[in-house]
Amino acid sequence: MKKQLQYNSPFWIWGGLGFYNCYASVYMHIQKENGCAVASDRPEDFVENLNNLFETMAGQTLMRSSWSKEPTIMEKELALRFGNGSNATDELVDFIVGFTGYEYKKITADFKQTVMDSINTGKPLIAKLKSDDWQSGLGKGYRVIIGYDEDALLEPSYVFESNTTPAKAVTYDQIEWLYLFGDKIAQKYTMLDVLKQMEEIMNSDFSQGIWVDFAYHFDFEHGDWGEKVAQVKQRFARLEDMGWDLSCMSHSLQNATGDRELLQSLGLDVEQHDELIDTLGEQTHLLHNLGYQANALRESVFAFQLNDEQEWPWNLNGLITSTAMIFDAVMECEMKILLAIKKAIRKF
Repeated sequence: MKKQLQYNSPFWIWGGLGFYNCYASVYMHIQKENGCAVASDRPEDFVENLNNLFETMAGQTLMRSSWSKEPTIMEKELALRFGNGSNATDELVDFIVGFTGYEYKKITADFKQTVMDSINTGKPLIAKLKSDDWQSGLGKGYRVIIGYDEDALLEPSYVFESNTTPAKAVTYDQIEWLYLFGDKIAQKYTMLDVLKQMEEIMNSDFSQGIWVDFAYHFDFEHGDWGEKVAQVKQRFARLEDMGWDLSCMSHSLQNATGDRELLQSLGLDVEQHDELIDTLGEQTHLLHNLGYQANALRESVFAFQLNDEQEWPWNLNGLITSTAMIFDAVMECEMKILLAIKKAIRKF
């Protein structure tokens, strides 16, 4: 016997098959089935922004890496509590699904009967695979189940930026557990919990002086430069992943907190918190651009093709001090975001 749901919810093209992307798509489907309003005129944007909101809930758009790349206190704590989208912990799944207001169960046995029962009642499932699914080019180890055909499992069409789809449908013996979704219920967690999580992460970053440390390493007057050429190469090389991370994470945070329709649907009074949304939009846009500027300065420095024999190019001093100014600007942006979050929390 074959049974397949009519499933039209998209996936975020950059998201692969992590828990965030799978649940964002499933959430959109079950919301429609329950007659709840979703952004039907822009489903791809809705799913992308919801992905980015889940990333923010897990701390990924706000955590900043130290200059040394040694995990910070908050990075260690959140890795234990939440894992990530590739391997979400029970606590993270409960936070996300509870925030969206649905019952769910984690099923570790009797997969075939569970799939049949869920599909027969019109609800898709999410399967956590026993290992990451890198062979298909998608990775992250989750799949959405929308039907069955005898002993075979049926999945939706996944469309990603690489146009990669799984080579084969997942089988029952590849499943570690299933997530079964139930009725719409009151939210277990609210935007207040999300904002408190954001506040905790940003407080930790500031207390550890992450951006102060970055600025110090580009303080040409006071920093310990030693062998100048070697130090310049080493320090500007550090900007490559930092600048990219800052740009990407700020863009994701902007998507997560700038979609008023999405935030309203998840319980935030957008009129009451208009100042918060505007501040986040303005400052994340600036952070996004500051990340690009950091990378542009790095490329300008390496264009000098420095070596120990050549005369020190004095224009390089300006590039170094300009980089220090970027981190001062980043600190200012993030402080404005933190203050806006604190102010919004007091309104609840």
